[in-house]
Amino acid sequence: MSTLTRPPHYSANYNSGLFSQVLSTALVAGSYRVRLYGAQRNSASADQVVRVLLNGREVGRFQPALGFAQYTLPSATTSFTQLVAPVLTAVSPFIGVPGTVVSLTGTGLTNTTSITFTGAAGVKTVTSGFTVNAAGTQITGVVVPAGARSGPVLATTPLGTSLVGSVLFSRATSLAVGGYHTVAVRADGSLWAWGRNDAGQLGLGSTSDQTSPQRVGTATNWTSVAAGITHTLAVRADGSLWAWGRNDAGQLGLGSTSDQTSPQRVGTATNWTNVAAGNLHSLAVQANGTLWVWGSNADGQLGLGNTTLQTSPQRVGTATSWVSAAAGVYHTVAVQADGTLWAWGDNYYGQLGLGNTTLQTSPQRVGTATSWVSAAAGGFHSAGEQSCRVVWGWGDNSSGQVGDGSTTQRPSPVQVLGPIALFGFAPSRAGIGSTVAVTGTGLAGVTALSVNGINALASVTNNTAGASRSWCRPGPRPRAPSR
Repeated sequence: MSTLTRPPHYSANYNSGLFSQVLSTALVAGSYRVRLYGAQRNSASADQVVRVLLNGREVGRFQPALGFAQYTLPSATTSFTQLVAPVLTAVSPFIGVPGTVVSLTGTGLTNTTSITFTGAAGVKTVTSGFTVNAAGTQITGVVVPAGARSGPVLATTPLGTSLVGSVLFSRATSLAVGGYHTVAVRADGSLWAWGRNDAGQLGLGSTSDQTSPQRVGTATNWTSVAAGITHTLAVRADGSLWAWGRNDAGQLGLGSTSDQTSPQRVGTATNWTNVAAGNLHSLAVQANGTLWVWGSNADGQLGLGNTTLQTSPQRVGTATSWVSAAAGVYHTVAVQADGTLWAWGDNYYGQLGLGNTTLQTSPQRVGTATSWVSAAAGGFHSAGEQSCRVVWGWGDNSSGQVGDGSTTQRPSPVQVLGPIALFGFAPSRAGIGSTVAVTGTGLAGVTALSVNGINALASVTNNTAGASRSWCRPGPRPRAPSR
């Protein structure tokens, strides 16, 4: 039941659904409090946002889980409406690749106009081809768009956009390379492996090396794989996690340290999505945004605040917004749904990107950017990509692996690749035939510049990136409705 109260004595109670409420009782001018009571408030999640309309005009928004909102009526009215912005609660399947058809579940999804996925060059938007049921609780037929990455899925209706991080989609990895072996998932869901097999990392039930692809078992529901130095992890379409190969540090997550030559199931959970395998440690993200780790922890690479080896999955902190993680030899990097980048573990070469070489046993935020979409970890260096398609590198650079044109160790991220970005023109106003200076990044080799569709480039001199090389304008990040 919802209540509107005009202090000190006026009140009007009415029964209605949580997501569309209309009070038709004539109201007089004055101050009113709007809140949800009883079962309705108890069922309201922390991310639900209510729009309050007077005679069809929005006067404000509030979160029922946080209490009430107070509004003043300038004159008598006969219509007070509360409408809740869309809320997503699940995506199924929660792991896939571009082209995968998914369904979204939630509330307030009626009249959905667009669905967005995280992408390397800004969000990837789907505006057609899907169907919303009459109750507004399910969207079916959503085709994951090209360029989609692991990250939040958002739904937009005329009432607003669902909150970032409430539902996460994980892009499957169908090919992985380990120390001396390779694993791959085919389009039919079968799993294949080849290369060195001294620890059973191929999952064939033996330790014989293979010089050509060999099928692993008979299952046809494999979706994603990861390969460590001598062990392998894989996820099936039912969300189950499997591991095999060397296990001397518990990197298989089976609660033991015995090697395994064929796939063994890790626990009983059915919501595993993103997986990563390092030298002697492993990582996995669940569909609820939690991050789990196990294996060697001598350098704090598990992020648990200690250096204790773990033979079964352990949760990292309390966050429920992890999107993906990557494992180096002795360090880890991971991205959260809000676009922040985190790192922990060995930092001898500055591979954590924190501007120092201090080992870290718990997740540390890398810089202040909120536009990271993915990260990768090499032996002793790391790389990350932002939503504006800029690639950064840091850590050991003895062989030029950072990619910045030098062999200088980089304890902080340095820009390696980036799109052309224009900062401005000087002078900012100019007539036809005038000469202006253009500043920006990635301008080396520019051969054309158009102004209002007309080629305005007469000559190019000294067109280098200069000191502004590190600039990056993030792509638009979906936001929750204003409150």
